[in-house]
This record gives sequence, C-alpha cells and structure tokens, in this order.
Amino acid sequence: MKYNINGKQCVKLKDDVFSRIDNNSLSLLFNKTTGLQFMEGVSTQIFSLIKEGKSLNEMLEILNDKYKDVSEKILESDLIDFLYELEINDIIEWDKADYITNYMGVVQEKDYRQLEKYYLEILNMKLIDKKKTNFLSVKSKNYFHAASLRTEHMMGNDTYFIISNEKEITTSISFYGLNAGIKTLMLANITDKHNSEENIIKLFNYCKDYFKELGFKKIKFQCVGSNEIPILSLVKKMGMTYETTLRKDFNNLDVHVYSLFL
Repeated sequence: MKYNINGKQCVKLKDDVFSRIDNNSLSLLFNKTTGLQFMEGVSTQIFSLIKEGKSLNEMLEILNDKYKDVSEKILESDLIDFLYELEINDIIEWDKADYITNYMGVVQEKDYRQLEKYYLEILNMKLIDKKKTNFLSVKSKNYFHAASLRTEHMMGNDTYFIISNEKEITTSISFYGLNAGIKTLMLANITDKHNSEENIIKLFNYCKDYFKELGFKKIKFQCVGSNEIPILSLVKKMGMTYETTLRKDFNNLDVHVYSLFL
C-alpha cells in the first residue's frame, strides 16, 4: 500500500542532531549526550533521504529501485518502523497530517497499544461469541496486553496484520509459525470489530501475497469440535478447503483442519 503524502516533505531532522555515515553504518548523536548506531545499509540510505528532504513516496521509489530483491511491502514496513524509532528518540519531526489515513499491513511499532485496545474490545464486546467473523485461538486477556503482543510478534511466534484508519484498528489477522523453520503457517486469529467479511478477506489476501513473497507454501486453520461452526463459512470464502479431521485430538474432541496452498 502506498502512503499518501501529496508530495509534501513530512519528515525532517531536528536541529541538535549530528550524524556520521562511515562504511555503510550510521551513527547519530542527539540531545548532546545520547547516541544511536545502525549497521544496516537500508537505515543509512533512509537517513540520507531524510536529510535530502525526500517525501515518503519518493523514499519508497528510491528504495524499490535500489533493493529490487526486497518486496515493496517489506520496504514500506521497514521504512515506517525506522521513522518511528527516530521519532521516539526525538531525532526527527514528523508531520503526520499528510500521512496515510488508511493502512493495511504488518502491525507497526506504534500500534501495539492500539492493538491491545482492539483485542480487549473484541473480548469485552463478546464478539467472538458470534463466531461469524471473529475467531481467537487464545481468549486470555493477559495474552493481548501490549507487551505480550509486541514480544510474541518480535519473536515471530504470532505475526499480526491490521487494517486501520486515522481513528482505530478495524481488522486484525494473526499467524503462528513465522519462526518455526517450516513453510507452513497456522492461521491463529480472525477478527473484525464491525463484522466485515469484506475487510477480513481483503486483509487475508494481502497476507497471502506477503507470505508467498517470503517463500511460504501453505496456510492451515484448525477448529475444535463441530465442523459446522459459523466461522468456517468465512474460512471457505477466504479460499481454504477441508483437509482432514484429527479424531479426539484435543481434550477428546475432534480437530478439523482446513488449508490453502500459496
């Protein structure tokens, strides 16, 4: 997804920031005594573009030309995460008035508090009881606290994707297994605050393309108990098909397995 900034410069360095680029590493000194160092070439490239006054779309175009073997979705995510890290450390000023109003993609560093609020609202509103457009593999509120969400996501245990606007997160899907060393992912959570099947399918299609570019081959979904629960109607619309049933596999209940090859 492109970031709409209307060509305006929306990122600039603060006056008291000193920088040095040496052998493709970036060293920053700010607030007179505090420093950061980035060894990645991408960070060095982005910082140089900030100094040149490039807009977000201009940065993305330059990065896409330079790193042709990296997908645009990943470059966008890396760019925004790096900018938020600079902002948190008071290195840049970022006018978000012209920043994106609607976002679809991997959860960003800035989103964990909002993601916590989103999932707790899902639980408090008992939206999972409807089971038509909402499914949680874990229903403990402690699991969805910001620190836990961030830790699980950063470790690759639970990878979150969202649709958000200027006010709230509206849709979220997550997957287990990014760090498992295999080519199969497990669909863990399917949620939409407004019970929109359209948004869930749109986000799932984004996730399919994202994981296909990373080399994954298959997505699986498991439901326990009845093979007639309402969420399965949506799972089938997402393109997943019945694979097998594991008899008495979980607490003496059947586990029904659905899958999609990428």
